[in-house]
Amino acid sequence: MRQVIRAVRLRAGESLGGARAAAVGLRSRSAVAVGALLLFAGAGGLTVWGATAPCVPPRMPPIAEWRALGAQSVVLEGAAGLPPTFGVAVDYRVGPQRVRGVWVGRDLVVVDPDVDDLERPVWRDRGALGADGRATGRAPTCDWVEDSGRRA
Repeated sequence: MRQVIRAVRLRAGESLGGARAAAVGLRSRSAVAVGALLLFAGAGGLTVWGATAPCVPPRMPPIAEWRALGAQSVVLEGAAGLPPTFGVAVDYRVGPQRVRGVWVGRDLVVVDPDVDDLERPVWRDRGALGADGRATGRAPTCDWVEDSGRRA
């Protein structure tokens, strides 16, 4: 768990195990994806299903209100017998606070609700990460628990 927290607490531009943070143009990629989807939808009878937004810890606003600032790759250790999992730590501006989320694929698995307050515990999804912070290989359950062990 400490490795995950350390990865989450890194500032943009710092390195973790030799990997450098790289800015990711999330907004421009989203615009291209939406444009391509609209093009295909207008060209034929493509049915578009609405995706559900990832769940977030309690008292946090929906992901749509988070503004991306930058990102870097991270590696999460796998539970016993599982290989490491690659993820992305993304820094966000949520209101006045800097928030960091760790994504594995399309799933949000760790949230640091205030990057600048090192005393504040981070949240992890109990389905995706075990108590030791290792990736379980399972899908998130939206059962958020604080690093201190308190359940949402």
